[in-house]
Amino acid sequence: MVADEQEQRRMDLEMEVERLRAMEAYQNRDLRRREEQQRGAAILREQLAERERQRVEAEELRDLVGSWQAAAQYLLCPVVCISQGPAHAARSPGLRWPVSPAQPSMLPMA
Repeated sequence: MVADEQEQRRMDLEMEVERLRAMEAYQNRDLRRREEQQRGAAILREQLAERERQRVEAEELRDLVGSWQAAAQYLLCPVVCISQGPAHAARSPGLRWPVSPAQPSMLPMA
């Protein structure tokens, strides 16, 4: 009887050790899964931030190009009007024929 009780106690201890090992393995898997999930979320946040930076840069570039085009058109319009004559000046709002340096409204603002 004593031998049976000792054998039962030994088997109970072995089962407890196995249960603790299984719990530790489960906790380690869960920890690795959460760490991987956090790394993936960080990568996504980084990609979103990079795309936003690229979008802002592209928008700033479009604005800059647009302002340069507007400035070039403003500066070249009198030249085009003179070369194309009064008909073009009539189609261009704000321009009068003939365009001359004496007309201050046609000079670029400083």
